Amino acid sequence: MTHGPGVCGVCENGFIYGGPIGEGVGVLNTDPFKFPNFKGGFGEYVHIFPGTFVWKIPDDMPSKIAALLDPTAVAMRAIELAMTESGVLQEGINVSTHALVVGAGPIGVITAMILHLMGVEQIVITDMVQKKLDMAKDISGADIVLNVSGMTPDERIAKVREITGGGANVVINCANHISSSIEGMQMARKLGTFVEVGMQCLSRIQKMC
Repeated sequence: MTHGPGVCGVCENGFIYGGPIGEGVGVLNTDPFKFPNFKGGFGEYVHIFPGTFVWKIPDDMPSKIAALLDPTAVAMRAIELAMTESGVLQEGINVSTHALVVGAGPIGVITAMILHLMGVEQIVITDMVQKKLDMAKDISGADIVLNVSGMTPDERIAKVREITGGGANVVINCANHISSSIEGMQMARKLGTFVEVGMQCLSRIQKMC
């Protein structure tokens, strides 16, 4: 079934150039030894299947900037989902929002950066690696970075609820561990919004294994 761009997490016949996903009867294959051969995501030449969305990068855009386009798009989509989530009594994100970003990887840092530019009241980033958190704070402008390594799940949840004043209005999970999803939902306050990013891709890979 075709759902359109931006909803790859619900696609039953997913395909990724150069990735392990996409094998199966009637599904485009990623095997470089099967015709058409050039299907690698980082090859000099790539066969583009019909229906693929392609964005042309300006000639003067440095590669180190172009490499950020995909994680930035993922981060922006996560925020859009939080802004339009149904069931909230006000805007999904506003200047009174207490936001929690779980995971200080590239997508998490960019998510926090966008939230900072939107002027939310508080941004908290959690991770288990202090070096990543230090860099995340410098880059994103987050208000609080919290190293949750060594804490029990209950301690992590309690600490986040404490520093956000009862739980975050918006929780965006950018970590790829199932516990981050379970705990993240418990870190949101009543009528809060939880957006899953990290586990979406991981679950698809595990399904193929």
